[in-house]
Amino acid sequence: MDFLLKFLSVLMISLLITVQFMLILPCGTELRTDDLNGEPIKSHQSIIDRGHATLNLLGEYTANSASLYINGRHVMVIHRFPVKLELADGDVVEIHAAKSAPAFHVYISERSSGLHDDMRDNAVRITPGMNRIMRVNIRN
Repeated sequence: MDFLLKFLSVLMISLLITVQFMLILPCGTELRTDDLNGEPIKSHQSIIDRGHATLNLLGEYTANSASLYINGRHVMVIHRFPVKLELADGDVVEIHAAKSAPAFHVYISERSSGLHDDMRDNAVRITPGMNRIMRVNIRN
């Protein structure tokens, strides 16, 4: 029994080393190709889709009275509208308005193809405090 375990462990290690060498060699590209699900992802590719949207303003806005947050991270202080956003699939866009800022509305004036959002209305009312604008969903 002891001999069998040693033999199997040596066989498994030699098989592992052989497979690793085959994947490094040019013939290994044929082993990694999956005809059903496509090619493997290269180092410069991504499965996360990206797009852009432009937020525009309805109403009066005081410069520097609101900040833009994407996924909870501060991106910028909004100086003026329109604001162009570079977004990835699953991003959540929020605006934090100052306490002294008057209420205003924002809407999406332009968007890239395939970019969808969960906005129930065309325009979102921004009041003082944190306001969720949309969650981005990109479909191609």
